[in-house]
Amino acid sequence: MICLPVIIYIQESKKSFLCISSLAVILMTAEQPIRTLIIIAPFILFILIIFRSKTSVVSMLSIAVSFVIGKMANDYLLDRHFPLKVDYSQASLLISPDKAIDNLFIILKSILVYSSSSSLAVGSNAIGILTPFYFMGLLYILLFIATIVYGLKIFLHILIDGRKTKTSICRLDLLCALGATGFVLGLLLISCLNPEGRHIFWATCILKISVFATIFKIFKSNIKNNVYSYSLTIAMAICMSAIA
Repeated sequence: MICLPVIIYIQESKKSFLCISSLAVILMTAEQPIRTLIIIAPFILFILIIFRSKTSVVSMLSIAVSFVIGKMANDYLLDRHFPLKVDYSQASLLISPDKAIDNLFIILKSILVYSSSSSLAVGSNAIGILTPFYFMGLLYILLFIATIVYGLKIFLHILIDGRKTKTSICRLDLLCALGATGFVLGLLLISCLNPEGRHIFWATCILKISVFATIFKIFKSNIKNNVYSYSLTIAMAICMSAIA
Protein backbone atom coordinates (compact mmCIF):
# COMPACT_ATOMS: atom_id res chain seq x y z
CA MET A 1 0.00 0.00 0.00
CA ILE A 2 2.99 2.35 0.33
CA CYS A 3 5.75 1.21 -2.03
CA LEU A 4 3.92 0.03 -5.15
CA PRO A 5 1.51 3.01 -5.50
CA VAL A 6 4.44 5.43 -5.27
CA ILE A 7 6.34 3.62 -8.01
CA ILE A 8 3.23 3.61 -10.23
CA TYR A 9 2.81 7.35 -9.62
CA ILE A 10 6.42 8.06 -10.56
CA GLN A 11 6.27 5.95 -13.72
CA GLU A 12 2.75 6.82 -14.90
CA SER A 13 2.02 10.18 -13.16
CA LYS A 14 -1.28 8.92 -11.73
CA LYS A 15 -1.94 11.15 -8.72
CA SER A 16 -4.57 8.82 -7.29
CA PHE A 17 -1.86 6.27 -6.49
CA LEU A 18 0.15 8.88 -4.59
CA CYS A 19 -2.97 9.67 -2.57
CA ILE A 20 -3.38 5.97 -1.73
CA SER A 21 0.21 5.74 -0.53
CA SER A 22 -0.02 8.95 1.50
CA LEU A 23 -3.22 7.77 3.18
CA ALA A 24 -1.57 4.46 4.06
CA VAL A 25 1.36 6.32 5.65
CA ILE A 26 -0.98 8.52 7.71
CA LEU A 27 -2.99 5.55 9.01
CA MET A 28 0.08 3.45 9.80
CA THR A 29 1.83 6.35 11.55
CA ALA A 30 -1.27 7.14 13.59
CA GLU A 31 -1.09 3.56 14.90
CA GLN A 32 2.69 3.28 15.44
CA PRO A 33 5.12 5.93 14.12
CA ILE A 34 8.34 3.98 14.68
CA ARG A 35 7.14 1.09 12.52
CA THR A 36 6.28 3.49 9.69
CA LEU A 37 9.67 5.19 10.00
CA ILE A 38 11.49 1.86 9.68
CA ILE A 39 9.57 1.20 6.45
CA ILE A 40 9.68 4.59 4.75
CA ALA A 41 13.27 5.60 5.64
CA PRO A 42 14.99 3.04 3.36
CA PHE A 43 12.20 3.40 0.79
CA ILE A 44 12.67 7.17 0.51
CA LEU A 45 16.43 6.74 0.13
CA PHE A 46 15.96 4.09 -2.56
CA ILE A 47 13.42 6.08 -4.60
CA LEU A 48 15.47 9.28 -4.59
CA ILE A 49 18.62 7.43 -5.69
CA ILE A 50 16.93 5.27 -8.33
CA PHE A 51 14.68 7.76 -10.12
CA ARG A 52 16.36 11.14 -9.48
CA SER A 53 13.48 13.12 -10.93
CA LYS A 54 11.15 15.93 -9.92
CA THR A 55 8.29 13.45 -9.65
CA SER A 56 10.22 11.25 -7.23
CA VAL A 57 11.08 14.26 -5.04
CA VAL A 58 7.42 15.34 -4.99
CA SER A 59 6.30 11.83 -4.04
CA MET A 60 8.82 11.58 -1.21
CA LEU A 61 7.85 15.02 0.11
CA SER A 62 4.26 13.82 0.11
CA ILE A 63 5.28 10.73 2.08
CA ALA A 64 7.24 12.86 4.57
CA VAL A 65 4.33 15.28 5.08
CA SER A 66 1.97 12.32 5.51
CA PHE A 67 4.27 10.93 8.20
CA VAL A 68 4.20 14.25 10.08
CA ILE A 69 0.39 14.35 9.87
CA GLY A 70 0.17 10.77 11.08
CA LYS A 71 2.53 11.53 13.99
CA MET A 72 0.36 14.48 15.00
CA ALA A 73 -2.69 12.23 14.87
CA ASN A 74 -0.89 9.64 17.02
CA ASP A 75 0.04 12.27 19.62
CA TYR A 76 -3.54 13.55 19.72
CA LEU A 77 -5.05 10.09 20.12
CA LEU A 78 -2.59 9.12 22.84
CA ASP A 79 -3.27 12.35 24.74
CA ARG A 80 -6.99 11.56 24.61
CA HIS A 81 -6.29 8.02 25.88
CA PHE A 82 -7.76 6.47 22.77
CA PRO A 83 -7.27 2.67 22.85
CA LEU A 84 -4.42 2.52 20.35
CA LYS A 85 -1.13 0.74 20.89
CA VAL A 86 1.55 2.66 22.79
CA ASP A 87 3.90 4.86 20.78
CA TYR A 88 7.17 3.03 21.42
CA SER A 89 9.16 5.83 19.79
CA GLN A 90 8.84 7.77 23.05
CA ALA A 91 10.53 4.95 24.97
CA SER A 92 13.12 3.87 22.38
CA LEU A 93 16.73 4.36 23.43
CA LEU A 94 19.93 3.96 21.46
CA ILE A 95 21.69 0.81 22.65
CA SER A 96 25.38 -0.08 22.75
CA PRO A 97 26.97 -1.13 19.42
CA ASP A 98 27.81 -4.62 20.70
CA LYS A 99 24.17 -5.21 21.71
CA ALA A 100 23.02 -3.85 18.32
CA ILE A 101 25.33 -6.30 16.52
CA ASP A 102 23.99 -9.16 18.67
CA ASN A 103 20.42 -8.13 17.80
CA LEU A 104 21.32 -7.96 14.11
CA PHE A 105 22.57 -11.54 13.97
CA ILE A 106 19.70 -12.86 16.10
CA ILE A 107 17.06 -11.21 13.89
CA LEU A 108 18.81 -12.22 10.66
CA LYS A 109 19.13 -15.83 11.80
CA SER A 110 15.49 -15.90 12.87
CA ILE A 111 14.28 -14.58 9.51
CA LEU A 112 16.46 -16.96 7.49
CA VAL A 113 15.59 -20.06 9.53
CA TYR A 114 11.88 -19.55 10.10
CA SER A 115 11.14 -18.42 6.55
CA SER A 116 12.49 -21.71 5.16
CA SER A 117 11.10 -25.24 5.22
CA SER A 118 14.18 -26.41 7.14
CA SER A 119 12.62 -25.20 10.39
CA LEU A 120 9.65 -27.52 9.81
CA ALA A 121 11.86 -30.61 9.53
CA VAL A 122 14.06 -30.06 12.59
CA GLY A 123 14.05 -33.13 14.85
CA SER A 124 12.68 -35.50 12.23
CA ASN A 125 14.38 -38.71 11.10
CA ALA A 126 17.36 -38.09 8.79
CA ILE A 127 15.99 -40.59 6.25
CA GLY A 128 12.37 -39.60 6.74
CA ILE A 129 9.90 -37.97 4.38
CA LEU A 130 10.80 -34.46 5.60
CA THR A 131 14.51 -34.74 4.75
CA PRO A 132 14.13 -33.34 1.18
CA PHE A 133 12.26 -30.35 2.61
CA TYR A 134 15.10 -29.76 5.07
CA PHE A 135 17.77 -29.54 2.38
CA MET A 136 15.54 -27.56 0.01
CA GLY A 137 15.04 -25.12 2.87
CA LEU A 138 18.80 -24.77 3.20
CA LEU A 139 18.96 -24.12 -0.55
CA TYR A 140 16.32 -21.43 -0.13
CA ILE A 141 18.41 -19.77 2.61
CA LEU A 142 21.42 -19.68 0.28
CA LEU A 143 19.30 -18.24 -2.54
CA PHE A 144 17.83 -15.64 -0.18
CA ILE A 145 21.31 -14.51 0.90
CA ALA A 146 22.49 -14.50 -2.73
CA THR A 147 19.48 -12.34 -3.66
CA ILE A 148 20.40 -9.81 -0.96
CA VAL A 149 23.99 -9.65 -2.21
CA TYR A 150 22.86 -9.32 -5.83
CA GLY A 151 20.30 -6.64 -4.95
CA LEU A 152 22.92 -4.59 -3.11
CA LYS A 153 25.23 -4.96 -6.11
CA ILE A 154 22.51 -3.57 -8.39
CA PHE A 155 21.84 -0.72 -5.95
CA LEU A 156 25.51 0.25 -5.79
CA HIS A 157 25.74 0.02 -9.58
CA ILE A 158 22.85 2.49 -9.88
CA LEU A 159 24.30 4.69 -7.14
CA ILE A 160 27.63 4.97 -8.96
CA ASP A 161 26.22 5.38 -12.48
CA GLY A 162 22.52 6.25 -12.41
CA ARG A 163 22.47 6.95 -16.16
CA LYS A 164 22.37 3.21 -16.84
CA THR A 165 19.24 2.69 -14.75
CA LYS A 166 16.71 3.27 -17.49
CA THR A 167 18.50 1.23 -20.15
CA SER A 168 20.35 -1.68 -18.57
CA ILE A 169 18.42 -2.53 -15.38
CA CYS A 170 15.36 -4.75 -15.77
CA ARG A 171 12.27 -4.56 -13.57
CA LEU A 172 13.16 -7.73 -11.64
CA ASP A 173 16.59 -6.29 -10.81
CA LEU A 174 14.97 -3.09 -9.52
CA LEU A 175 12.62 -5.17 -7.36
CA CYS A 176 15.56 -7.15 -6.03
CA ALA A 177 17.50 -3.96 -5.29
CA LEU A 178 14.53 -2.45 -3.43
CA GLY A 179 14.09 -5.58 -1.32
CA ALA A 180 17.80 -5.87 -0.51
CA THR A 181 18.19 -2.18 0.35
CA GLY A 182 15.06 -2.14 2.48
CA PHE A 183 16.06 -5.36 4.21
CA VAL A 184 19.61 -4.29 5.11
CA LEU A 185 18.77 -0.73 6.17
CA GLY A 186 15.66 -1.88 8.01
CA LEU A 187 17.65 -4.61 9.75
CA LEU A 188 20.17 -2.02 10.96
CA LEU A 189 17.39 0.24 12.24
CA ILE A 190 15.48 -2.42 14.16
CA SER A 191 18.71 -3.82 15.60
CA CYS A 192 19.40 -0.44 17.19
CA LEU A 193 15.85 0.63 18.07
CA ASN A 194 13.23 -2.12 18.18
CA PRO A 195 14.49 -5.68 17.61
CA GLU A 196 11.45 -7.21 15.90
CA GLY A 197 11.80 -8.82 12.47
CA ARG A 198 8.17 -8.13 11.53
CA HIS A 199 9.07 -4.48 10.93
CA ILE A 200 10.98 -5.52 7.77
CA PHE A 201 8.47 -8.15 6.69
CA TRP A 202 7.70 -6.06 3.58
CA ALA A 203 11.33 -6.28 2.41
CA THR A 204 11.46 -10.00 3.22
CA CYS A 205 8.41 -10.55 1.00
CA ILE A 206 9.98 -8.61 -1.87
CA LEU A 207 13.15 -10.72 -1.60
CA LYS A 208 11.05 -13.90 -1.60
CA ILE A 209 9.29 -12.73 -4.76
CA SER A 210 12.68 -12.04 -6.34
CA VAL A 211 13.96 -15.51 -5.44
CA PHE A 212 11.01 -17.35 -6.95
CA ALA A 213 10.77 -15.00 -9.95
CA THR A 214 14.37 -15.96 -10.74
CA ILE A 215 13.53 -19.66 -10.33
CA PHE A 216 10.60 -19.18 -12.72
CA LYS A 217 12.88 -17.53 -15.30
CA ILE A 218 15.21 -20.54 -15.08
CA PHE A 219 12.34 -22.97 -15.63
CA LYS A 220 10.92 -20.84 -18.45
CA SER A 221 14.24 -20.73 -20.29
CA ASN A 222 14.39 -24.54 -20.28
CA ILE A 223 10.70 -25.45 -20.51
CA LYS A 224 8.63 -23.97 -23.31
CA ASN A 225 5.27 -24.63 -21.63
CA ASN A 226 4.46 -21.76 -19.25
CA VAL A 227 1.95 -23.88 -17.33
CA TYR A 228 4.67 -26.35 -16.39
CA SER A 229 7.02 -23.51 -15.47
CA TYR A 230 4.43 -21.90 -13.18
CA SER A 231 3.55 -25.26 -11.62
CA LEU A 232 7.18 -26.15 -10.91
CA THR A 233 7.85 -22.71 -9.43
CA ILE A 234 4.85 -23.02 -7.11
CA ALA A 235 5.98 -26.51 -6.09
CA MET A 236 9.48 -25.20 -5.35
CA ALA A 237 8.03 -22.34 -3.29
CA ILE A 238 6.00 -24.79 -1.20
CA CYS A 239 8.95 -27.13 -0.67
CA MET A 240 11.58 -24.48 0.05
CA SER A 241 9.85 -21.68 1.91
CA ALA A 242 7.77 -21.95 5.08
CA ILE A 243 4.32 -20.37 4.87
CA ALA A 244 4.63 -18.76 8.28
